[in-house]
Amino acid sequence: MECEVCGNEIYGKTIRAIIDGVKLFVCSNCAKFSSSVWKRDSAQSGLTTKPLGYSTKPSPPFKRKTPSKLPPSLDLVENFGQRIRVGRMHHNLSHEDLSRKIGIKISILRKLEMGKMVPDQPQAKKLERFLKINILQAPSETSKPEKNFVNKASALTLGDVVIIQKRGVEEERG
Repeated sequence: MECEVCGNEIYGKTIRAIIDGVKLFVCSNCAKFSSSVWKRDSAQSGLTTKPLGYSTKPSPPFKRKTPSKLPPSLDLVENFGQRIRVGRMHHNLSHEDLSRKIGIKISILRKLEMGKMVPDQPQAKKLERFLKINILQAPSETSKPEKNFVNKASALTLGDVVIIQKRGVEEERG
């Protein structure tokens, strides 16, 4: 009989192995690729499987470390792209050199310089530290969104609109 995996002649005992869910007759060399062996049980008409000595459980998925979120207490300056470009030019660095040194992709650096992309705080900190520039600032009072609260006394309600419309109808009649 031939091994159904490697095609070599099987001398001695054939091994019934399950490889990738397929039941095959294999030689002892190819049996190491199997997850379990199968045999016909005489008491039952179905096939039974017997696991091999090693575990076939898949390894747990790789978990990335989530970057530490910095407090949102800092805002970007308005001309951060221009400052990044000036800092890079001041240090005589190309986009490629700067990306290699601080670990940010070249395409992202170009987008940051053009202002098409806003850096997250870890990227901004790297750029500030390496280029010796300031692109993060404490939030100013004017940059905070102002909430416009409507004065209740001057606000119209639906009832007020109905009264005004009724007055207009009464004035037309009178």
